[in-house]
Amino acid sequence: MRKTIVTLVALCAAMTANATILRVSNVNGSTAPYSTIKAAHDAASEGDTIMVDGSETRYGLTEISKRVVLIGPGFWINENGLVQEAAPAAIAEFLIHAGAAGTVIEGFKFEYNRTSLLTINADNCIVRRCYFWNHSNYVAIRFSRDDVSSQSLPNPSGAVIQQNFFADCGINIYGLKYETEMTNVLISNNIFVNNGGGYEDISHLSNSQIEYNTMIGGEGNSGSYPCFGFIYSSSIEHNIIRRIKTDNKYEHFRPEIIRFANVNDIDTNEWSDNIEKSPSSVEYKTDKDILELEAIKEYSENYGAFAGDSPYVISGIPSAPVIEDLVVPTTVEAGSKMKVTIKVGIQK
Repeated sequence: MRKTIVTLVALCAAMTANATILRVSNVNGSTAPYSTIKAAHDAASEGDTIMVDGSETRYGLTEISKRVVLIGPGFWINENGLVQEAAPAAIAEFLIHAGAAGTVIEGFKFEYNRTSLLTINADNCIVRRCYFWNHSNYVAIRFSRDDVSSQSLPNPSGAVIQQNFFADCGINIYGLKYETEMTNVLISNNIFVNNGGGYEDISHLSNSQIEYNTMIGGEGNSGSYPCFGFIYSSSIEHNIIRRIKTDNKYEHFRPEIIRFANVNDIDTNEWSDNIEKSPSSVEYKTDKDILELEAIKEYSENYGAFAGDSPYVISGIPSAPVIEDLVVPTTVEAGSKMKVTIKVGIQK
């Protein structure tokens, strides 16, 4: 599993190395050549990057039919005190069709009272460093098919859901029977907060890897829904997991679906080295507030979204490569080439 996911990320980086960059802004007076994401998408070639400016105006729904990289400015940039003044987030909604396998979504804000915010019908998509809030129907990302009426079509397979913030919503399969799941998914280093809705934080997955996530909430209608449902043959490890109170005992799954998805069943899933915490009231304004919670700081070195090889990055800090080391010789013989060594890493 890990090898497959790492390969997918590496391929994505290679595909975008020589891509054209198209800029979008719906702000009046902007010099951007495109005012809608759709217009940029239609003009883009396979593998191109579409940079979307922040705006007070929503960009609305865009259907993605080709492999592209979509990048927004992030969220809570001013609130986290990382800059003095910045544009607001780019609020959007996407439907990724099967022909857009390998599409990357990064740095957007999804905030609606809608059935879903991001629907993925394609294989091998990457969603990272986005904010999701969906108070009405409690689903942020749906994996589906272009034709959900046909149960004979294969499910989309392969995805990376990483370093996102989910507020009162979760990840789910839609339009499929309960016995079908999304497969080969890496869900890591995400934050799930206050999910009191009609869906679990993560559900309907098989042969997947769920690691280094932080799942917290409160009693009653604030974080009362379980973390997992309908999870099969998957690895669940190094997470900080919310436990909800049912029948005077705490659970992290719904007792009535144990026969379908008992995440503690060693014969079905690999449940290893997770921290299970009782619910507590969670008040937050930014993702930085979550990092400063005592319960999170206690375990953040080895568990939850801020641990592991790809820790959650406070929004507003770019994920672009940074120079970690630079070696330049002080002298070079005349006529000789100057050998410069640059070590580049990903900012965390």
